[in-house]
Amino acid sequence: MSVVGLRKNGRERRGYALNPYTAIAHACLLFAAFATQTPYALGAAQDDNADAVKGGDARAPITFNGAFLRGANAANLDLSVFEGDGNVPPGRYDVDIYVNGTFLRTAPLVFRRSEGRVSACLTRQLIVDANVLEDAISMPWSDESCSSIEAAVKGATESFDLSRMRLDLTIAQASLRRIPQGYVPPSAWNGGEPTGFVNYSGSYYSNSYRGANYSLNSTYFNLQNGLNVGLWQLRNSSSVRYSRSGGTEFSYGNTFARRVLPEWRSQLIVGETSTSGTLFDAISFRGASISSDERMLSPNRQGYAPVVRGVAYSNARVVIRQASAIVYETSVPPGQFVLDDLYPSLNSGDLTVEVTEADGSVRSFVVPFSAVSASLRPGLSRYAATLGRTHASYTGVNDVWFGEATYERGVSNALTLNAGAQLAGNDYVSMAAGGVLATRAGALGAGVNFSHVRVGGLPATGWQVKASYNTVLSSTGTNVTLAGYRYSTSGYRSLADTLAQGAVPYYLDDTGNQIRSSTFRQKNRFDLLLSQQLGGYGSLYASAVRQDYYDNYSPGTQFQIGYQNSLGRVSYNLNLSRQSYATINGAGRAQTVAMLSFSIPLDIGGRGATLTSGVSRYSDQGSVIQSSLIGTAGTNDEYSYSLNASRDTGYHTTSAGATVGRNTSIGAFGLGYTYGSDSSAFSAYARGSLVAHRGGLLLGPYVGDTFGIVEADGAAGARLTNAAGVALNGAGYGIIPALAPYRYNTVTLDPVGMQGNVELEETQKRVAPYAGAIPKIQFRTRTGYPVLFDVKLEGGRRLPIGVRVMDEQGKEVGVVGQGSRLYARVKSTSGVLSIALGQTAKRCLLSYDISDQDLRKTLIRASVVCKAADAQAGTVASQSASSDRLALSKPSM
Repeated sequence: MSVVGLRKNGRERRGYALNPYTAIAHACLLFAAFATQTPYALGAAQDDNADAVKGGDARAPITFNGAFLRGANAANLDLSVFEGDGNVPPGRYDVDIYVNGTFLRTAPLVFRRSEGRVSACLTRQLIVDANVLEDAISMPWSDESCSSIEAAVKGATESFDLSRMRLDLTIAQASLRRIPQGYVPPSAWNGGEPTGFVNYSGSYYSNSYRGANYSLNSTYFNLQNGLNVGLWQLRNSSSVRYSRSGGTEFSYGNTFARRVLPEWRSQLIVGETSTSGTLFDAISFRGASISSDERMLSPNRQGYAPVVRGVAYSNARVVIRQASAIVYETSVPPGQFVLDDLYPSLNSGDLTVEVTEADGSVRSFVVPFSAVSASLRPGLSRYAATLGRTHASYTGVNDVWFGEATYERGVSNALTLNAGAQLAGNDYVSMAAGGVLATRAGALGAGVNFSHVRVGGLPATGWQVKASYNTVLSSTGTNVTLAGYRYSTSGYRSLADTLAQGAVPYYLDDTGNQIRSSTFRQKNRFDLLLSQQLGGYGSLYASAVRQDYYDNYSPGTQFQIGYQNSLGRVSYNLNLSRQSYATINGAGRAQTVAMLSFSIPLDIGGRGATLTSGVSRYSDQGSVIQSSLIGTAGTNDEYSYSLNASRDTGYHTTSAGATVGRNTSIGAFGLGYTYGSDSSAFSAYARGSLVAHRGGLLLGPYVGDTFGIVEADGAAGARLTNAAGVALNGAGYGIIPALAPYRYNTVTLDPVGMQGNVELEETQKRVAPYAGAIPKIQFRTRTGYPVLFDVKLEGGRRLPIGVRVMDEQGKEVGVVGQGSRLYARVKSTSGVLSIALGQTAKRCLLSYDISDQDLRKTLIRASVVCKAADAQAGTVASQSASSDRLALSKPSM
């Protein structure tokens, strides 16, 4: 006996005998193809002449020969649903579009039947967004019409995977524009939803001193507020601090409105902000500015900010300042910390890092930072224009109206030029010009600034010459991040330093010391940041700043040198630092610190933990020895803990403490307690957000400037794998606290933990938001009772494998599988399902009633009989038949 096997691309393979074993094997293969509901399941028998399609999931179409099947119902089995990817029910689908295997975007597309085949109807705009060259588009059409990819671009093909709602477009590389890796087209940027939010961060600290009958209590609360309407974004910050000794102190941060200008690759800001500090020293102001936004560029064209390294001896608060302005604040556990997430748009100027320990002691050090104009690609430009009134952070200033404009242009692969101007009250004028020369030996930057101002009615004119050098020597492992030199004549003044009404500009630190402006009447300044790899012997790193002045004030010096390496799983670090600076009265302050520390990764209960220990020697305060154990717990690492102990030989104190914290869907909360030889301290913190959107109010974790709202109707309990401890609430909403602007962000839902009669039809979405946008990310769900039907026809016969099953609204709810079994989610406890019996017009109706079963089960079982449709049922069947073409459609979002 011989049978006709698979037919692919019009050819048949015949002529081998079918024994019982091969029959069983073929039956298993056929069932696997049907069970997965994909037209490619039997694709192992590839055509010898078929070409592999590179970069995508496109495959040659496959058809099935019904003569291969045997059995009483073989003739009634409709195989078309499993055949080539062209057999898609016409209708509207939300699909993920890929071009040569690279994700383009998710969009609703109409699928139409033409010349016996159903294909996606693409608009001209979508073809252009796919980076197809205009010359490669083979036919003109209006914006309102659409066409298949084969008709639009010569040689292009498409493949649609209905199970994943994925459309792959394969287009010859010669027909596409070249784009940078990681680039997201502006048409894919998401402007988000109208949303208001409040970020809150509160903390309470209480320290009781034994023997002194004295206690210190402090409460701090900070609010970061935002409102998005269209592409406009309003931002504001404020804080309040209360203590018994200081009473209530209010602080108001910047308030500004911002709007992205995608056509110009720029953003407009109106309100309180600061200049970039690229060619001139940064200055705060109230007014308006428009500037390039480099985040809209591909990732390899981004800016830079320094990495801050330090050590905490307890659960400490780290504050980073520029002058008196706080630019970064966070809490760190005991041990070494590395802060590498400072904003790339950070203004130039030294960073003062303050570490406040649990016992109230404060340590500080300086990280040199001076923004150097980076080389630009040929033809690429960067600009900024500002008009407003200065809002200087120094004490006793006289603010004035001013304007500033800067422009940088990439002239060639090696040369970048820049220029700028400042105008302000008091006849202040400043001009800047310079450039960057990129060579094989590194990037050399040079520039000159001129200033003129009247001080006390007398003119003051001066010049400033700057030079910088950046390089990476791969052969020696040397990385010179910044080497800079700046010389100023005695008459040179920055705009910020001219606002102090002739006095010396200064600001107050947390202890009340008057800290002099580091740029006022500065003569020389030298900066150095470098690291040296030592192969298998670790690495060295160093930084240094040296500056002196014309008026005999004490020179300021900060340097740091360190060595780090590892021995097995143990990593260790040796660091020596020294800093000195001048106060307003000219007195110098200096401190030297030597530190040795090590860390060991551990595995506690299957979860990661780290043991750290170290000793620090201060030139004026003795030594501090500390150890800590830090780790996480919980299924999703939602719990955190730390244990620490320390000994201070300078103050002759010993302390031990512990903290616990938890990240939840509505915020992060924690408690800490420290017991020392002469005091005990208790602390608590809470961080989270309140978000108002069209769906109501949401409590969530602390959010960044750009975040997202996830919606999955009925999927309460589903967890966001991108955010530790965050699950969807009872209304099916959740917050993903941070998204990268102008980049594709993959958001994933984990159904584990879901409750109720619902399942996720998709678990992964992509979104590329504007900076500051708050997009809504919607996941499709299917609601109903999960039922496994054991179905028989009248007379006890089984249903054919693969026939479609429709509900009373004509929507497909499942496909009959092996053994005449059907899995479906039904919305009501009783109803009627319609089953098409093969390619004929015959149908049967399945009446079910599960009201007497336990509806809380994860799977309900029922045995039913599918009866031939009578005249009345025929109406239902007819309605179902007319809906077949839309049965698999995804609802548009």
